[in-house]
Amino acid sequence: FDSFVYLDNGEVIASFSHLGSGSKPSTVGIAKSKDNCSTWKVIYKKKGIFDEKWLTVVFFDKNHGWAIPEHRTGTGGYTNDIYYTSHAGKTWQKITTSWDPRFSEIIPLTEKKALMLSWSAFVTGERFVYLNTGNTIRRKALNCKELENIFKEHNESIEKSPSGVMLYEMYKAEHLFGYSEGLSDEPCKSK
Repeated sequence: FDSFVYLDNGEVIASFSHLGSGSKPSTVGIAKSKDNCSTWKVIYKKKGIFDEKWLTVVFFDKNHGWAIPEHRTGTGGYTNDIYYTSHAGKTWQKITTSWDPRFSEIIPLTEKKALMLSWSAFVTGERFVYLNTGNTIRRKALNCKELENIFKEHNESIEKSPSGVMLYEMYKAEHLFGYSEGLSDEPCKSK
Protein backbone atom coordinates (compact mmCIF):
# COMPACT_ATOMS: atom_id res chain seq x y z
CA PHE A 1 0.00 0.00 0.00
CA ASP A 2 1.13 3.55 -0.76
CA SER A 3 -1.09 5.72 1.48
CA PHE A 4 -3.43 5.03 4.42
CA VAL A 5 -6.39 7.07 5.67
CA TYR A 6 -8.10 6.25 8.96
CA LEU A 7 -11.74 7.38 8.90
CA ASP A 8 -13.79 8.50 11.90
CA ASN A 9 -16.12 5.50 11.44
CA GLY A 10 -13.24 3.04 12.04
CA GLU A 11 -12.68 2.11 8.40
CA VAL A 12 -9.28 2.34 6.74
CA ILE A 13 -8.79 3.34 3.11
CA ALA A 14 -5.50 2.69 1.35
CA SER A 15 -4.15 3.40 -2.11
CA PHE A 16 -2.03 0.84 -3.95
CA SER A 17 -0.17 0.86 -7.24
CA HIS A 18 2.08 -1.06 -9.54
CA LEU A 19 3.88 0.83 -12.27
CA GLY A 20 4.38 -1.13 -15.47
CA SER A 21 7.19 -0.67 -17.93
CA GLY A 22 7.18 -0.59 -21.71
CA SER A 23 3.92 -2.16 -22.89
CA LYS A 24 3.10 -3.68 -19.47
CA PRO A 25 0.14 -1.83 -17.91
CA SER A 26 0.22 0.07 -14.65
CA THR A 27 -2.35 -0.29 -11.87
CA VAL A 28 -3.66 2.22 -9.35
CA GLY A 29 -6.37 1.38 -6.86
CA ILE A 30 -8.15 1.96 -3.59
CA ALA A 31 -8.89 -0.72 -0.99
CA LYS A 32 -10.99 -0.52 2.17
CA SER A 33 -10.75 -2.40 5.47
CA LYS A 34 -13.54 -2.57 8.04
CA ASP A 35 -11.66 -4.84 10.48
CA ASN A 36 -8.55 -2.86 11.46
CA CYS A 37 -6.54 -3.86 8.36
CA SER A 38 -7.01 -7.65 8.76
CA THR A 39 -8.85 -7.98 5.45
CA TRP A 40 -9.16 -5.66 2.48
CA LYS A 41 -11.73 -5.16 -0.27
CA VAL A 42 -10.67 -3.45 -3.52
CA ILE A 43 -13.25 -0.75 -4.24
CA TYR A 44 -11.52 1.02 -7.17
CA LYS A 45 -8.94 -0.11 -9.70
CA LYS A 46 -7.68 1.34 -12.96
CA LYS A 47 -5.23 -0.27 -15.37
CA GLY A 48 -3.53 1.12 -18.40
CA ILE A 49 -0.43 2.77 -19.75
CA PHE A 50 0.21 5.59 -17.29
CA ASP A 51 2.95 6.64 -14.92
CA GLU A 52 1.45 7.62 -11.57
CA LYS A 53 1.00 6.45 -7.99
CA TRP A 54 -1.48 7.95 -5.54
CA LEU A 55 0.86 8.68 -2.63
CA THR A 56 -1.35 11.35 -1.05
CA VAL A 57 -4.95 10.35 -0.30
CA VAL A 58 -7.12 12.28 2.18
CA PHE A 59 -10.81 12.12 3.05
CA PHE A 60 -13.10 14.70 4.64
CA ASP A 61 -15.56 11.98 5.61
CA LYS A 62 -16.31 8.42 4.49
CA ASN A 63 -17.61 9.59 1.09
CA HIS A 64 -15.57 12.63 0.04
CA GLY A 65 -11.85 12.53 -0.64
CA TRP A 66 -8.96 13.69 -2.79
CA ALA A 67 -5.83 12.04 -4.19
CA ILE A 68 -2.65 13.60 -5.56
CA PRO A 69 -0.72 11.42 -7.98
CA GLU A 70 3.04 11.26 -7.99
CA HIS A 71 4.69 10.55 -11.32
CA ARG A 72 7.72 8.32 -11.70
CA THR A 73 9.20 10.85 -14.13
CA GLY A 74 8.95 14.62 -14.16
CA THR A 75 9.75 17.35 -11.68
CA GLY A 76 10.19 15.92 -8.22
CA GLY A 77 7.00 13.94 -8.38
CA TYR A 78 4.69 16.93 -7.93
CA THR A 79 1.87 17.33 -10.40
CA ASN A 80 -0.89 19.61 -11.66
CA ASP A 81 -3.50 16.81 -11.47
CA ILE A 82 -5.74 15.81 -8.58
CA TYR A 83 -8.53 13.27 -8.22
CA TYR A 84 -11.78 13.76 -6.30
CA THR A 85 -14.38 11.25 -5.09
CA SER A 86 -17.83 11.79 -3.65
CA HIS A 87 -18.62 8.05 -3.79
CA ALA A 88 -16.49 6.65 -0.94
CA GLY A 89 -13.55 6.01 -3.28
CA LYS A 90 -15.51 3.82 -5.71
CA THR A 91 -15.29 6.38 -8.54
CA TRP A 92 -12.85 9.25 -9.07
CA GLN A 93 -12.93 12.41 -11.18
CA LYS A 94 -9.60 13.66 -12.55
CA ILE A 95 -9.09 17.42 -12.37
CA THR A 96 -6.23 18.92 -14.36
CA THR A 97 -5.18 22.54 -13.98
CA SER A 98 -4.07 24.64 -16.93
CA TRP A 99 -0.93 25.74 -15.09
CA ASP A 100 1.74 23.86 -13.13
CA PRO A 101 1.17 24.38 -9.38
CA ARG A 102 2.90 21.10 -8.38
CA PHE A 103 0.42 20.07 -5.68
CA SER A 104 1.96 18.36 -2.66
CA GLU A 105 -0.73 18.32 0.07
CA ILE A 106 -4.48 18.67 0.56
CA ILE A 107 -6.35 20.02 3.59
CA PRO A 108 -10.07 19.09 3.41
CA LEU A 109 -12.38 21.85 4.66
CA THR A 110 -15.84 20.52 3.69
CA GLU A 111 -17.22 17.80 1.41
CA LYS A 112 -16.37 19.90 -1.66
CA LYS A 113 -13.81 22.44 -0.47
CA ALA A 114 -10.12 21.90 0.21
CA LEU A 115 -6.92 23.87 0.46
CA MET A 116 -4.41 22.69 -2.13
CA LEU A 117 -0.81 23.28 -1.04
CA SER A 118 1.87 23.48 -3.70
CA TRP A 119 5.58 24.09 -4.09
CA SER A 120 6.40 26.99 -6.37
CA ALA A 121 10.13 26.37 -6.23
CA PHE A 122 11.56 23.51 -4.21
CA VAL A 123 14.98 25.12 -3.92
CA THR A 124 13.67 28.40 -2.50
CA GLY A 125 11.02 26.71 -0.38
CA GLU A 126 8.20 28.93 -1.61
CA ARG A 127 4.79 27.35 -1.12
CA PHE A 128 1.38 28.56 -2.19
CA VAL A 129 -2.18 27.69 -1.20
CA TYR A 130 -5.03 27.42 -3.66
CA LEU A 131 -8.72 26.87 -2.92
CA ASN A 132 -10.54 23.95 -4.54
CA THR A 133 -14.32 24.50 -4.55
CA GLY A 134 -16.66 22.08 -6.26
CA ASN A 135 -13.76 20.60 -8.22
CA THR A 136 -12.69 23.96 -9.59
CA ILE A 137 -9.24 25.04 -8.47
CA ARG A 138 -8.77 28.76 -8.21
CA ARG A 139 -5.72 29.73 -10.25
CA LYS A 140 -4.67 32.64 -8.02
CA ALA A 141 -2.97 31.71 -4.74
CA LEU A 142 -4.77 32.80 -1.59
CA ASN A 143 -3.50 35.93 0.07
CA CYS A 144 -2.92 36.24 3.82
CA LYS A 145 -6.32 37.79 4.57
CA GLU A 146 -8.13 35.02 2.68
CA LEU A 147 -6.15 32.40 4.61
CA GLU A 148 -6.99 34.10 7.89
CA ASN A 149 -10.72 33.97 7.04
CA ILE A 150 -10.46 30.26 6.13
CA PHE A 151 -8.68 29.52 9.42
CA LYS A 152 -11.56 31.17 11.30
CA GLU A 153 -14.38 29.60 9.26
CA HIS A 154 -12.96 26.06 9.05
CA ASN A 155 -11.02 25.79 12.32
CA GLU A 156 -12.42 22.33 13.21
CA SER A 157 -11.52 20.83 9.81
CA ILE A 158 -8.04 22.37 9.85
CA GLU A 159 -7.35 20.92 13.31
CA LYS A 160 -8.16 17.40 12.00
CA SER A 161 -5.43 17.62 9.35
CA PRO A 162 -1.70 17.41 10.19
CA SER A 163 -0.99 19.63 7.17
CA GLY A 164 -3.68 22.04 8.33
CA VAL A 165 -2.17 22.25 11.82
CA MET A 166 1.27 22.87 10.29
CA LEU A 167 -0.11 25.59 8.02
CA TYR A 168 -1.91 27.32 10.89
CA GLU A 169 1.11 27.11 13.23
CA MET A 170 3.36 28.64 10.58
CA TYR A 171 0.80 31.40 10.12
CA LYS A 172 0.63 32.12 13.87
CA ALA A 173 4.44 32.15 14.11
CA GLU A 174 4.62 34.55 11.12
CA HIS A 175 6.63 32.06 9.10
CA LEU A 176 4.28 31.67 6.16
CA PHE A 177 6.83 32.76 3.57
CA GLY A 178 5.68 32.18 0.02
CA TYR A 179 2.06 31.65 0.98
CA SER A 180 1.21 35.25 0.23
CA GLU A 181 -0.18 36.42 -3.07
CA GLY A 182 2.23 36.71 -5.97
CA LEU A 183 5.93 36.15 -5.44
CA SER A 184 6.19 38.05 -2.16
CA ASP A 185 8.84 36.91 0.31
CA GLU A 186 7.00 38.67 3.14
CA PRO A 187 5.38 36.34 5.68
CA CYS A 188 1.72 36.51 6.62
CA LYS A 189 1.27 38.49 9.83
CA SER A 190 -1.02 36.98 12.44
CA LYS A 191 -2.98 39.23 14.77
